[in-house]
Amino acid sequence: MEKRTKLSTYFLISILVILIDQVVKLWIHFSMLEGEEFSVIGNWLKIHYITNPGMAFGLQIGGAYGKVFLTVFRLIAMVAIAIYIRKSYLEKVHSGFLVSVSLILGGAVGNLVDSIFYGKFLNLIVDKAPTPWFHGKVVDMFYLDIAQG
Repeated sequence: MEKRTKLSTYFLISILVILIDQVVKLWIHFSMLEGEEFSVIGNWLKIHYITNPGMAFGLQIGGAYGKVFLTVFRLIAMVAIAIYIRKSYLEKVHSGFLVSVSLILGGAVGNLVDSIFYGKFLNLIVDKAPTPWFHGKVVDMFYLDIAQG
């Protein structure tokens, strides 16, 4: 009989991803200027420091409450992903799939942390926060030069 990984392991994977994500983002923020980049694997994979004020591909929801709506949506999505991990675990879904979804959850929470705390968290380290609560920008840095467009 195959030994089964505990459910808590998948959430620990997410927590580990969140910690690594935040440490790397802080390192990028304090060691690079926005727009600066360096190659990791030739011209194919680069670290390119940029902040994203919106969601995927820089899309934004306009209006006074657009950022707050996006943050609330991210919170709901994060809870839904956590519930999905638990449900999938109970249905005995393959552990590789659960690890994959745990990595997604960790990345989603990391972006949520940026969105909520980007300005105020950095205010603990620097004199002036760049943005108010819930209006932070997500720190992006991985650039895959697959195609130009």
